[in-house]
Amino acid sequence: MLVVLLCMVAFMAGSMNNRLVVQQPIYGYAPPPSISESEESLAQLENDAINATALLYFENKSGGMDFYCTATAFERVGHYYKFLTAAHCVSSDDTVNKMVRIKPGKWYINFDMPNNNEFHRANVLAAGYMSDGDDVAVLGAYLDDFNPIINLSQEDAVIGERIINIAGPRDLGKQLIRGNISQVTPGRGSFLSDRIMIQIHSGGGSSGSAIISQNKKAIVGVLVAGFGGFFQMEPFYDVTVAVPIGKFHRFWAAIKANNYEHFNFESYEPTNQLSKDMDTPVDSDTGTDAGVDCSNSDK
Repeated sequence: MLVVLLCMVAFMAGSMNNRLVVQQPIYGYAPPPSISESEESLAQLENDAINATALLYFENKSGGMDFYCTATAFERVGHYYKFLTAAHCVSSDDTVNKMVRIKPGKWYINFDMPNNNEFHRANVLAAGYMSDGDDVAVLGAYLDDFNPIINLSQEDAVIGERIINIAGPRDLGKQLIRGNISQVTPGRGSFLSDRIMIQIHSGGGSSGSAIISQNKKAIVGVLVAGFGGFFQMEPFYDVTVAVPIGKFHRFWAAIKANNYEHFNFESYEPTNQLSKDMDTPVDSDTGTDAGVDCSNSDK
């Protein structure tokens, strides 16, 4: 009888231990789920994109800052950075003389980060002639700290390509948005014939932000417009439009070769055009002041 009782006690103890082992994951003892290399790579790309993206501001007559657009760092030489944005954010077309007119005044970028929220002086290095579809521009700024950059893709986007976008629509701060390329060759005769279309939400102030390929890990477009959709009386767009990166490459190559006929400059390099404190603008022509205020316009 004693032997039987001892066996029963041992069996019950073993059963309790087994139950405890089964219950361990419920109480938080299970190892964390593993992260795949692709997920980790995407997380790193998104983190770099967030840190490479700045919000673009213009100093108004009272000394305050008006939010305009978004810009993304794509090139760095030492502490000097070049940022991609949209031409309509910083300039207008003089269609009589077929020249680009930079909005006169002082431009600033702000990274909208808890540990990096100061305003950095920036200048317009070049802007495209929008009447030719070149709704792209490049800004330059000196930064004390080193920030990531996002490289320019050497290939245009393809339909279905997954992308990310970091932008500041409606002055609501930088936001991470994921989507995909929905069209790269709109129908013939369309005013979007030299644009790509993306299935992401955007709003006024998103202009100039980079469309970044998850696969290429590089910029494949520059956001310039959107249509469809409303939110609390302020337009938020369901379909977003961008200038393809191939078109930007052609513009930028012409700028660097000093043969872009619509823009008046001597050199795009900062050592020749800009002082250290960024007080010398590339284009000192204070002609038509007709830049687009992207904080109040559709884009």
